[in-house]
Amino acid sequence: QPEIGAIVVRMAPSWLRFGNFEIFYSRDDMNNVKLLADYAIEQVVGDIQNGTGNKYARMFRNVTKKTAEMVAEWQAIGFNHGVMNTDNMSILGLTMDYGPFQIMDYYNPLYVCNHSDETGRYAFHRQPSAAIFNLVKLSVPLFELIGAGEDVHSLEFSDKDNELKEGVTDEKVLEGYRDEGKMFVQDLLNTEFKQYFMEHLIKKMKSKIGLYESSHETDMDDVIIPLLDWMTTYRVDYHRFYRSLSNYQITSAGEEADAEKAVEEWLEIVTEESSETEASKTALKPWLSIYRHRLLKDNMDHQERKQRMNSVNPRFVLRNSIAESVIKVFEDEDEEEAKEILNACLDACIHPFRDNYEDERVETWINSPVPAKDMRCSCSS
Repeated sequence: QPEIGAIVVRMAPSWLRFGNFEIFYSRDDMNNVKLLADYAIEQVVGDIQNGTGNKYARMFRNVTKKTAEMVAEWQAIGFNHGVMNTDNMSILGLTMDYGPFQIMDYYNPLYVCNHSDETGRYAFHRQPSAAIFNLVKLSVPLFELIGAGEDVHSLEFSDKDNELKEGVTDEKVLEGYRDEGKMFVQDLLNTEFKQYFMEHLIKKMKSKIGLYESSHETDMDDVIIPLLDWMTTYRVDYHRFYRSLSNYQITSAGEEADAEKAVEEWLEIVTEESSETEASKTALKPWLSIYRHRLLKDNMDHQERKQRMNSVNPRFVLRNSIAESVIKVFEDEDEEEAKEILNACLDACIHPFRDNYEDERVETWINSPVPAKDMRCSCSS
C-alpha cells in the first residue's frame, strides 16, 4: 500500500565507497582511478600516509581491516545489512545504506532481512563472505597500483583525451603488475581478513557474555559457539537473552541450583515458537555449567561483570515492529503526539543501555512480545 514519504539526511566523515573506484575502472580510466586513490590516502584514510612500502597496498590493507571489523560488529550484535553492493561499502568501514536492514529479533544465521533478496545472497551468515567478495571488486582497479610496488611512481597510463601521450607504461609491464597485485590481494584476503574478523568477533562476543578479553584462547570453541548453536536450535530472542545473562550469579547453592534459578528467574529466554521455551531451558543447562566454570576462572566480581555486560548489551533495540508502530502513529494520530513518540524512540536509540526509561512507551516497547508475524522491508521500502 502507498506510504508517506520522508527525507532522511545522513552524515558521515566520507561517503567514498568501493563502487567509486569501479566507475572509473569500467571506463578504462586508470588515471582517475589513481587520482581517486591518492585522494583517499591523503584526505580520507589519513592514518596510513607515514608508513613504508607501496601506499596503495597499505590503503587496501587498511580498508580490509576496517571492513573485517565492521562485519564482525554486525555478526556480534545480530545486524543484517540486506544490500551489500559495492556502492554500499565504505572505505572507512562505516555501515552505509540503511535500507531494508534489520536487527534480528530471534537468532537465525540463515535469516534474510531484505524481502527483495529472494536467493539469500546477503543472508546474515553470508555477510563475511559478501564483504570479501566486495573487497575483491575494490581490488581489481588497484591491481596495477599495488603490484608496481616501489616503481609505482614511474607508472604512466594511457589517456583517451591524449592518444599521443608519451611515456605510457608498456602493456606487458602493466600485465605483470596486475598479476603481482592480484597475488598480494589474494594472500591478504585469504589470511589477514579472517584474522582481523575473528579477533574482533571474539573480542565483541566475550564482552557480551562478560569474559575478560585476554583470557583463554579456546573460548570461541568452548563457550561462544555452543551458545550460538543453542540459540540457533531454539531461535532465541538474541537481545533479551544477552541482557538478562548479566543477572546470572554463582552462589553457594551449587551448580544445579544456580542453573535452575537462572532458567526460571534470572534469564529472559524467549523463543520464536513459544512451545519450544521449556525445551530450550533444559537444553541450556549444560552450557550454564560451562559458563559457570569460565566465570570462576576469571574470578570477576558479579557487579563488575553485570555492569560491563549491560554496557554492551542494549536493553532497547530498534526492532522493525517498534519502527512500524511509530510510523503508524504518524498515520493515525495527532502530529504533535506523533512527534513526542518519535522523540522518545530516538532518545532510546541514542541511549540503548539504560536500566530504566522515564517514558512509559519505551518500557512498553521493551517489555512487549515481538509480533509473531515476521516484518521485513524490501529495497523499495
